[in-house]
Amino acid sequence: MALRAAMLRFGVMDMLKDFGAALRRARDDRGLTQEELAHRAGITIGYLSQLENGRRNPSLLVIAALCGVLDIELADLAKGFTINTKAPSKSLDEH
Repeated sequence: MALRAAMLRFGVMDMLKDFGAALRRARDDRGLTQEELAHRAGITIGYLSQLENGRRNPSLLVIAALCGVLDIELADLAKGFTINTKAPSKSLDEH
């Protein structure tokens, strides 16, 4: 429960949706199918679909693999959405 509260306070759910939308745009811009991108990045199609729909939180290794296949820098992929780096105003233990 504390993890979900932290995710909501940091806006992680919105970030995951925004990341997924940016990933889908980058894939579409390159004319790749989910199957092609997933295979080249070494992940399953189902996992890629969950990433694109904002339902999974990718590791740095997965992000690096996707950026490598898409030939895009992470900074370019992240354009268009905000990554909240501010700490919550209250301790999570205060809830």
